[in-house]
Amino acid sequence: MSCQSIGAGNTATITNVSTGDFTANGAGDSTINAQVSLPQPCIAPLVFVTGPTGTDVWFAVTGG
Repeated sequence: MSCQSIGAGNTATITNVSTGDFTANGAGDSTINAQVSLPQPCIAPLVFVTGPTGTDVWFAVTGG
């Protein structure tokens, strides 16, 4: 999860939080049930899905 928040001196900051690793099958299907603590406020949140080392061939992102 990545989102913008407000840091020291009312400046924009980017905060990234992540879950632990979880497995996926060869088709990329996976189920995860996890919670992360987000900063307040959490502006323009993006959810990223990638491999634990960044070397896996699949990647997904969602957000608005």
